[in-house]
Amino acid sequence: MSGSDAPGERSPAGPGGPAGILRAATTGRALAGILAAAGVVLAFHLGGFEAAANDALQVMGFDPDRARLLTALVATGMAAAIVALADGPTALAVAVGLVAAVAGFGRTALAETRAALAANGTQGVFDPFGWVVSMATLVVVAAVAAWAAAVLAREVRRAAVRAVVALGVAARAPGDLRVRLRGGAASAAAVLAAITVVALLLPTFGDMLNFDPDVHMRRDAAVGTGGAGAGAFGAGGTTGAAGSGATTGAPGAGRRGRPGTPGATFGSAVPADVAGYPAGLVAGPVAGSLVTPGAVATSRPWASSAPAGRGRIVSTMLPAPWTGGSSTTAGVDVYLPPGYDGGTARYPVLYEAPYAAGTWGNGMALPGVLDTLITSGALPPEIVVFVSAYGGPYPDSECADSYDGREWFDRFVSTDVVSWVDQHLRTIATAASRATLGFSQGGYCAAALTAHHPDVFGSAIILSGYFTAGLRSGTTPNAWRPFNADPAIIDAVSPITVVPRIPPQARPGLFFVMTADPTNGLYGVQMRDFAAVLDAAGIAQALLPSTLGHSWDAGRQILPTMLELVAGRMVTLGVFGPA
Repeated sequence: MSGSDAPGERSPAGPGGPAGILRAATTGRALAGILAAAGVVLAFHLGGFEAAANDALQVMGFDPDRARLLTALVATGMAAAIVALADGPTALAVAVGLVAAVAGFGRTALAETRAALAANGTQGVFDPFGWVVSMATLVVVAAVAAWAAAVLAREVRRAAVRAVVALGVAARAPGDLRVRLRGGAASAAAVLAAITVVALLLPTFGDMLNFDPDVHMRRDAAVGTGGAGAGAFGAGGTTGAAGSGATTGAPGAGRRGRPGTPGATFGSAVPADVAGYPAGLVAGPVAGSLVTPGAVATSRPWASSAPAGRGRIVSTMLPAPWTGGSSTTAGVDVYLPPGYDGGTARYPVLYEAPYAAGTWGNGMALPGVLDTLITSGALPPEIVVFVSAYGGPYPDSECADSYDGREWFDRFVSTDVVSWVDQHLRTIATAASRATLGFSQGGYCAAALTAHHPDVFGSAIILSGYFTAGLRSGTTPNAWRPFNADPAIIDAVSPITVVPRIPPQARPGLFFVMTADPTNGLYGVQMRDFAAVLDAAGIAQALLPSTLGHSWDAGRQILPTMLELVAGRMVTLGVFGPA
C-alpha cells in the first residue's frame, strides 16, 4: 500500500499532513521525483518551450498575462505528475506543483498587484477584497490542476506496474498460456501500447490546438536547385509593371476570398468601389485581389541566379527595450536565406514583430516556405528578422513606446534592431529594401512601424491586423494599456490617423499589403477603412480579401503572394537595379 493510500494520509500528522509531506520528501523515490520535476520545469523554461507556448497562445488571442497563466498551469501539472510517477504521495505532488505555479506565474502576479496598487483615475483603484479573492483563486486552481495531474499520473503508474509484473510472470513461464493469460500479459501489453501512443501523439494534439488542426498534415515542399519557378505572377515571371496586362498563374492564395473577374489579368480594370474598397484599384495577381495600378512589377531580376539549398535561423539576445518586465533581454531570431553563407551579396530585409521565429515555424513552417520560394525564383533571397516582445511589462506590447516610458519597442525595432542588423549582416540598407510583417497584433505592429518610420521601412505585410491603437475588442482586451486609453496618444500613434500626416515626399516610397476576412466585423472593417485612408493619401496598396480569416491557414495560402507583391514593389523602386 502506498503512502497516498494509507488511512493515516487524512491525519495532519500522517503521510498527508505537513509533517508527513516533509518525511515523504526525504524518501529516495520522492526526492528523485522532486529533482526530476525541477529539471523538467527548468528545461520547459530555459529550453524555449514556455516562450513558444506563450507566443502560440497570444496568436490564438490570449494576451501575454493569460498566456503565462496557462503555461504556468502546464508546468504545474507536469511537476505534480512527475512526483506522483515517482510514487510520492499526492499531497507532496500538489505541493511541488504549487511551487512550479509560483515559479511560472508569481512574477506576473506580483507585477499585476503592483500595477493595481498604483492604479488611479480611469484605471480604477485597488480593491483589497478582490485581490484576496484573486490570489485564492490562483492557489486553488493551481492546486486542483496539480491534484488532477497527480491522480492521473498515479493511475498510469499503477497500470504500468501491473503491466510489468504481468509481463514478468509471462516471461518466467513462456510455455504456459494459462499463466500468461492469468497474469494479464495481453492486457499489460495493451496498457503499455496505449501509454506509448498517447505519449507520441499528445505533442501533435498540442500543436493542433495551438496552431491549426492540419498543422502536421503537410511538410515543407521540396526545395529546388535554382532557376525560375511558378509563383503568383506566372511561370518564370512576366516582365512589365502592373497595368501592363501581364497574365497571371492559376489562383492560389486567397482563392476562397472575394471572387474576382474570371480570367482577369494582373492589372486589368475592376468595377469601381468593389465591396467598399477604393475605386481605381486594378486586379491583383490572384482571384479577388486588388492593387494600385503601376505599383508592382512582375519581372524577377533575381530568378536566373536563384540559389540552391536551405536557409538557416540564428538567434541572439539584445538589451530589452523595457523596464520592469520579466526579462532583461529581448530575443531576436534571424533567417538567413539559401546562399547567404557562400557569397558576398547584400539582401533586402523583412522585419517581423512581436513573435519569435518558432511561432511562425510551428504555425505555417515559414522557414521552409521561404526556402521554397527563394530557390524556385519566385522570391529574391532575403533576410527575415523576428523580434520577440516576450518578457516585457505589458500584457500586449503593441510594439509601442508606452505612455509611461516603461517600454520603447517602436524605437527599439526601428533604430536598435535595424542598426544591429545592418552592422552585422549583409543588407541593402535603404527604406525601399526593408519591409515589416505581422499577424494579428503583429499586423498592427507592421502598419505602425511603417507609418511611424517611412524613412526606415518602405513596405508592410499585414495579416488580419488593425490600424487603431488601443483597439478594444474580444481579441484585443489589453491593447489599450500601453496607450493608457488616452485619446490624444491614440490619435498621435494610430496608423489610420498617422498616414494622412506622412510628408508628401515620403508617400511614393510606401506600400501596404493586407489580407483579412472582409465579412469580419473587426479585421475586415479595419482593412476596408485603412484602405480608404491609404487611397486618399496616394499611398500604394494591395488587398487580398479572404474568408480564411484569422488563421495560420491564411498565412500558408496567402503570405507567399504577399511576399511576392512586396518583392515586385522593390523592383519598381530600384532595389535590384534600374526598374
